[in-house]
Amino acid sequence: MRRYLVIANAHAGRVEREALDAAVGVLSAAGPTEVHMSTDAAALDAALTGLDGRIPVVAGGDGSLHLVVNRLRRAGRLDQVTLGLLPLGTGNDFARAARVPLDPLAAAVALTTARPRRFDLLEDDTGRVVVNAAHAGLGAEAAAAAADHKPRLGALAYPLGALLAGLREEGWVLRVSVDGTPYAIGERLLMVGVANGPTIGRHPALPHGTGRRRPSGRGGGRRRRPRRQGGLRRGAARRHPPGPR
Repeated sequence: MRRYLVIANAHAGRVEREALDAAVGVLSAAGPTEVHMSTDAAALDAALTGLDGRIPVVAGGDGSLHLVVNRLRRAGRLDQVTLGLLPLGTGNDFARAARVPLDPLAAAVALTTARPRRFDLLEDDTGRVVVNAAHAGLGAEAAAAAADHKPRLGALAYPLGALLAGLREEGWVLRVSVDGTPYAIGERLLMVGVANGPTIGRHPALPHGTGRRRPSGRGGGRRRRPRRQGGLRRGAARRHPPGPR
């Protein structure tokens, strides 16, 4: 019999709590289930250390999943644990790519009979892993600007953040290389991104006609020059002080 440890955000709103309760009810009917309301990294680490054979189930979005994956990686247990996901985030990009039902109740039902699948991850030069996408430049600035508006606007916070960031940023002088091959050297760019999935914030990671795809198809990147648009939070980009070209 499967046993579950559901990891949820202690600051989730009322709607998310109701969806969580319904999903937990489904899991509880399938096997012993405990809910851990995460408040900080130390408490999360303690919960992940005490799994005792239980399946950790992330109840949240891409940010919550990213945090749990990195804490498991830091503890050296990422390849030893099978994760479940109940999509309760804003964009739920990983769930879309993995074809996890976006309705938390349906995801819980699917989880009770699901078979484990392996997924690629991105790794930056500090040893941290990225579940869905990493970007630098306007995209990162837009995400920061959107953060304060997410509780009120949901997915609409992303285009608002992009608009706010686009009004005040003029680009960065970056050096970008992929597997040792330079793609931009000293160019002023607005965005450098690496995607491990098809969407970022529900929108296509590589719109038609932009960016470069890896020939293997195992990841994609995008770069944009200043035209008041958008972002590698972590990854293959070196930032240099802006200056004349």
